[in-house]
Amino acid sequence: MKALSYVILAGALGALPASLLAQDRIEPNPQALAAIEAGEVFRPSGEWQAGEADVGCWVRREFTHGERAIGLVLRRLQPGLPVQHVITGSGVTIAGTVEAGFTPGTGLSEIDRFHRNVFPDHDVFVLVHPPFNPAAAEGRSEESLALGATHYVVQGSSADPIVIETGSVDQAIGVLAQCAIAQLQSFGVSPFERGNYSRAAALANIEEVGARLRSGYGRVSRRYGYQGPVGLRLIVDSDGQLARCDVTTPFIAQPLRELACNTMTEHGVFTPALAADGSPVTDFMIQNIQFEIPPPVPQPNADGTDPRRL
Repeated sequence: MKALSYVILAGALGALPASLLAQDRIEPNPQALAAIEAGEVFRPSGEWQAGEADVGCWVRREFTHGERAIGLVLRRLQPGLPVQHVITGSGVTIAGTVEAGFTPGTGLSEIDRFHRNVFPDHDVFVLVHPPFNPAAAEGRSEESLALGATHYVVQGSSADPIVIETGSVDQAIGVLAQCAIAQLQSFGVSPFERGNYSRAAALANIEEVGARLRSGYGRVSRRYGYQGPVGLRLIVDSDGQLARCDVTTPFIAQPLRELACNTMTEHGVFTPALAADGSPVTDFMIQNIQFEIPPPVPQPNADGTDPRRL
């Protein structure tokens, strides 16, 4: 029997997962608060350093606590999207249910997935979440929240909390934003003008692309069993051509990443954004794709009755 698969396409401008927006406010636990109160935290041993990658930008700073040293790296594709928070160091342990974020602010974020790389002399942990939860921001901007932050906390159910005395991170967040905006401009996007556009860039043949994705995912799911969300940032030029496809979702299997971008590149038909005067312009759009293997359908009982009914 041919395997079935679900592929759901949903467009959103930097939308955050509903699970994050629905979270109750999570505060630092008593151990983390005690560490802050006693000053038993990692303190800065250098200034923030910044750089640009092929996709997005990063800032990094080193911290020490006694003889222990760790690094904190923030990576972001562009403003409005979640940030990769990368912690590097020896003897760093992150396990169990993980909550992380800057404090004070909007509370910590619950991290349902994180990535770990193990090297001979250090470990690398990557946690992805917004610096501050917009659902709890109460109208405060990310910049103002970053100005008031003093610590970055990672706490879990199976390890002691990691508490880093970052101080205000407004400059670090600001550098990330400036770098990402400059990168968008290098792609031909005008970030400060797009709020006045009369039409946003759009995928014109979403049904055809959905069918292509379902067909391709049927093969991928049968071979690998992979599933999960894939977020894409698509740069659509003024001629309606897809100039660039960047995956915004980390930790997603390479076959799903390739299927999503290759399908958009080879089969997507796009309408360009229109400026206020109606002229076509280059812009970006966010496209979210959910690859999901449905649960198996129970076979009928020997007498033909449905096993799901009592």
